[in-house]
Amino acid sequence: MKFCLIIILSFFLSSVSANTYYFSETEGDDARVASQAQNPATPWKTLEKLNSYFDKFLPGDSILLIRCDEFFGTIKITKGGDRNSPIIIGAYGSGPKPVVTGFTEIKSWKQIGKGIWESSSLMTDLTTLNMVVRDGDVQQIGRYPNINAPNKGYLKISANTGKNSITDIFLKPQPDWSGADAVVRSSQFSIDRAKILSHNGNTLNIGAGLIYEPKYGFGYFIQNHPATLDEAGEWYFDPVSKKLQMYYGNNSPSKVRIASLNNLLAIVNVSDVEVENIVFSGANENSIILNGPGSGVSIRNCDIFFSGIDGILSKTYHDLVVEGCKFQNALNEGISATDNTIVKNCLVRNTGFIAGMTQNNAGISAISNSGVNSVTEGNTIINTGYIGIKFGRNNSIVKNNYIDTFCTIKQDGGGIYAQGKRGEVYSGTKIIGNIVLNGLGAYEGTTTFNNNTVGIYCDDFMNNVEIDGNTVAGAA
Repeated sequence: MKFCLIIILSFFLSSVSANTYYFSETEGDDARVASQAQNPATPWKTLEKLNSYFDKFLPGDSILLIRCDEFFGTIKITKGGDRNSPIIIGAYGSGPKPVVTGFTEIKSWKQIGKGIWESSSLMTDLTTLNMVVRDGDVQQIGRYPNINAPNKGYLKISANTGKNSITDIFLKPQPDWSGADAVVRSSQFSIDRAKILSHNGNTLNIGAGLIYEPKYGFGYFIQNHPATLDEAGEWYFDPVSKKLQMYYGNNSPSKVRIASLNNLLAIVNVSDVEVENIVFSGANENSIILNGPGSGVSIRNCDIFFSGIDGILSKTYHDLVVEGCKFQNALNEGISATDNTIVKNCLVRNTGFIAGMTQNNAGISAISNSGVNSVTEGNTIINTGYIGIKFGRNNSIVKNNYIDTFCTIKQDGGGIYAQGKRGEVYSGTKIIGNIVLNGLGAYEGTTTFNNNTVGIYCDDFMNNVEIDGNTVAGAA
């Protein structure tokens, strides 16, 4: 009896000591003291203040951002709670969810000729830019030839020297493509890119980066160079001047924003954190990154939009829960997670859908939940460049998901894709009650003329998988 009373008293004291801190961009003031910030009438203002105070938060404390406000910056979580009293980051007030953003709008332009405009200045210290949005739509980095050219914008490789060069007998010596990126389609399931070190005649000498060796007859295109700009919205970012160039014709561009911060939420080496009811929009790399060791993190009812790489990247965290979230316009993967991860009731739309703007890997999945003891359930996935759900390993369950339109820039993949490891024997792996529709296939830039997609695909070394009650249409 005494033991139970101690537990109850301990929990009560922990709850009583927990504090709530309020933030408002419109009404806040960072000069206020901590006791004032615990009153919604006298909140703090900025994410910089939040980050500077984070080490002083205690288990059970709540950090609340006011709804309807937009906060520029990255939330850096440097201290966690405990198992029974996590630190909570959420919203207060009424109206739309608060927005944490890395977007910077370009408002001043100058014309530099041939329909190309250059930003007068750019508020970022990034050397690589991934995400540019115009009037709410992701813009394609400039490419040659453009997507509307024959073979959907792929040139053809005539010869190669390992991964070091490609030759195209039809490539002209001008313009000089030195410094641009070569984007190489070396198989049905891979699109890689690497820097062009020099351009000699009809040969491009390529630096490190390609995972697979180029092949005769396969395709490539060129991007990330001022000479590629010939369609409205195509852009080039100069890493030296930090200025953006955009093709726009006679009128200056408007409503153009760039993602000027790499991450919007960083959880590093801490555990027991809950994040809920926040919009994260406009990250140059991963909107939310978890880099462990760590465990016990949940992300619920959040919107993760416009991610230059992944919406959520969880490198080594265990016991991650992602539930009820919306993902849109992640240029690589929506969610990439490891062991003991639950991804449930999420909407993932437009993932890895622009060739040349994904990362160099054979993956690209709307949801990559490939660790042991993973659950991927009740999600809706619409329009992904390659795989809808990637998973595998022991006790992995993919259940009651809806997947529509996949393999739009690559093929030899599946709506649901399981991949094992050599020599491993699996148990508890299940694919149950899913609906998989419309594997479109993308053979452009390869030597085949057939769309090659699979609704449910168990690939290398995968074994002992229970597959039951699924519906597949529009794919093999």
